[in-house]
Amino acid sequence: MVCPNCKGEIADDARFCNTCGRTLIAQTADSNASAPPAAAMGAQQAPLMSSAVQSAGVPDNVAGALCYLFGWVSGLVFLLVAPYNARKSVRFHAWQSILLSISIAVLYVALGIAIFVLTLITRGLLVILYPLLLALPALVLVVVIMLIVKAYNNDRLVLPIIGEMAERLA
Repeated sequence: MVCPNCKGEIADDARFCNTCGRTLIAQTADSNASAPPAAAMGAQQAPLMSSAVQSAGVPDNVAGALCYLFGWVSGLVFLLVAPYNARKSVRFHAWQSILLSISIAVLYVALGIAIFVLTLITRGLLVILYPLLLALPALVLVVVIMLIVKAYNNDRLVLPIIGEMAERLA
């Protein structure tokens, strides 16, 4: 079969042309390969991209879950990418991801400094608190997994302080 738009060779059962992307009309067995294009038959001009390319995109629940996947980086990406930064739910999850990442970094540094200083003051007595510093990543992982699952299920888990700030920023 031949594409009526670009005259490129296409498969008989094709729904769109692989060369120009034009959507093809269903042709009956008695029609010939030189059938007029859809626009000449009274239909609207077909877009130059296939429907698979046009409908490409991530649903809001998946975008919200992906905001937490790589911390502040993925949150920032979804704040900057055009179709997603217009959606309030995606903006909320992106901001909450960014604020959570910043909070974790600040908490981790402050806790490390506090344990170091207290260990120096007490001459090594607070070394037993170092496991707390090592347990923090496991706690963060649990919280992030909960946020991803909630976002994927179209639920909104609003974290204390951070979540309220994210709602205002979104």
